[in-house]
Amino acid sequence: MRNNPGGLLDVCADIADTLIGKGTIVYTKDSHGKTEYLKSDANKVDLPIVLLTNENSASASEILTAAIIDNKAGISVGTKTFGKGIVQSVVGLKDGTGYKLTTAQYFTPNGEYIHGKGIKPTIEEKDEEKQLSVAINYLENELSK
Repeated sequence: MRNNPGGLLDVCADIADTLIGKGTIVYTKDSHGKTEYLKSDANKVDLPIVLLTNENSASASEILTAAIIDNKAGISVGTKTFGKGIVQSVVGLKDGTGYKLTTAQYFTPNGEYIHGKGIKPTIEEKDEEKQLSVAINYLENELSK
């Protein structure tokens, strides 16, 4: 997830659906209080998961990170993520230009609104050169249980 500025929500949901088992991936709430949940099924990869994150991990990569952490499917190592927790829709205009309209807010499965705050890693390691070895050590310990 390091340096991943996001992507498409449906792709993120497909990945989370494979990794977290039955649970909430993310939910949105609009200005009228309408809430929509994106859930995953019972399938799950039966392996420990570690995601590497930094301040450039944003949007869909944060949604995936929160889904994995909040559903206890894995952990994150690195630094706090960017903190983009808003749903934006592009509205096209007749002249070919357009604008982005914020239509809702994203919330993690545990109800956290991360916009402007980001997601703290499970294990903070500021030195990117050390993050992979920290992740590998965690995985080795988990696999030896």
